[in-house]
Formats: sequence, structure tokens, C-alpha cells
Amino acid sequence: MSDWDLTKNLKIILVLLIIEAVLGLVMSAMLGVLMMAFSCDAPGTSESYCMAVGAGVFLLSSLFTVGFPAVCAFLLYKSLWWGRTLTIVYSILLSLSFPIGTVVGVYKLLVMFKLQREDKYFVV
Repeated sequence: MSDWDLTKNLKIILVLLIIEAVLGLVMSAMLGVLMMAFSCDAPGTSESYCMAVGAGVFLLSSLFTVGFPAVCAFLLYKSLWWGRTLTIVYSILLSLSFPIGTVVGVYKLLVMFKLQREDKYFVV
């Protein structure tokens, strides 16, 4: 492991996870507003129903788009070994979103698979 810097790559991954969480929050808010607008188009719907639909969609979508990368970033920041496992699962899911998600996901997978349990970074 002399040809690559572990802490530099992990810092890059932490920054990428935080950016993904912020972008996920923006995407969840936009999706909630869109669903609120579409649910209000139906005849006979009340404003409270529209607000509930928008809030529900926002909460459910932010659970996945913000929660998953935020938990991965927190666990990697705290140097917990199972944060690596969760980041691998998230990176595999992220690799399905072509083209930018594939590049970011594959980079995360390469770094996570180079880590060993014996590395001094992780608390076992």
C-alpha cells in the first residue's frame, strides 16, 4: 500500500458522500414540491392533502438520498470497520446511475476494496 495515500482517498470519499447527501436533500425537496403540485391538480383535493403528500414524499425520499450517504460518511469518519461495508453497498447501488454515479461509485469501490482490516485507520 505504498503507492497510494489512504487518508487522502478517504477524505475524498467523505467529501463525495457529503456532497451526495446535500444534492440528495435538494432533489428530495424538488420531488416533494413536484408531487405536491401534481396531487393538487386532481379535482376535489384539499390543500392539507396536497401538503401531506408533499411532506410524505420529501421525508421518504430524503431518508434514502440523504440518510444513506450521511450514515456512510459518519461511520467512515468515526473509523468504524462496518462503515466500509455499508459504503461498499452504497457504492454498488450508486454505480447503477450512469454516467457520473458510475464513475464515483467505481472509485469508491476501488478505494474500499484496497482497505484491509489491518489498516491503522479502522477501529476493529
